[in-house]
Amino acid sequence: MERYKVTRAILFSLFILSAFGNIQAQELIFERKPADLNDHPNLGPNRRHFFQPFFSSTLCFPTSGNSTILTRQPFNGQISIGFRYKLKIINPIAIVSECGFDKSLFSIKQIEDSALNDTFRKSQYIKLTGFFGGIFLRVRFGQGGDYLGNYLDLGMTASAPFINQVTTRVVQYSNGQVPFRIDKTTQSVLQNVNPLVYKAAIRLGFDRISLIAAFRLTRYGDGSDLSGLPDFEIGIEISPVRY
Repeated sequence: MERYKVTRAILFSLFILSAFGNIQAQELIFERKPADLNDHPNLGPNRRHFFQPFFSSTLCFPTSGNSTILTRQPFNGQISIGFRYKLKIINPIAIVSECGFDKSLFSIKQIEDSALNDTFRKSQYIKLTGFFGGIFLRVRFGQGGDYLGNYLDLGMTASAPFINQVTTRVVQYSNGQVPFRIDKTTQSVLQNVNPLVYKAAIRLGFDRISLIAAFRLTRYGDGSDLSGLPDFEIGIEISPVRY
């Protein structure tokens, strides 16, 4: 009888051990770990650092009566493409620096001669191409969120034109029995162009689109045409950034 009880106890123990041997510990599905504050990136439209491309187009207007004689309005303007870096100092103030490539075009107004008006046409354009750079103080108007938002930029830019040309086109028609037309275009290099041209600028931004205005503080050069070129610019800027 005792042997029977011992056998039953051994068999029961083996059964318990085999049953619990197949039981596994509970698997970890979710781990609760607080994020490290140092992992938060500092790169973004409303964070400490931000980089963005931009395109701008402006029209140029004179601010004095003498300049209007030299150019035809509104066929004067500038196009620019560049890259901008923003460093946020404290909310909502930041420092903005930029650089890029620009091209200015001015249409020179010619003095017409009534005796040749029907047979002679002359057009002349000044083209200034170069690099530019600028620095601005930015004030953001209180919106939260990581996007450009509304802001005001005040600063100065400097451009360095290195390809400077005058394009002249002359078209002449005949009045004789055999009609003919002479179309001649020439290009010449501008001399005495200032190596650096400074402007005071203001920019009012509405997220990706901005309104810009600038006033040229220095002349392009000492020549009669260059000294009288329009000095006030107004236009629009587009920043193709994605959030």
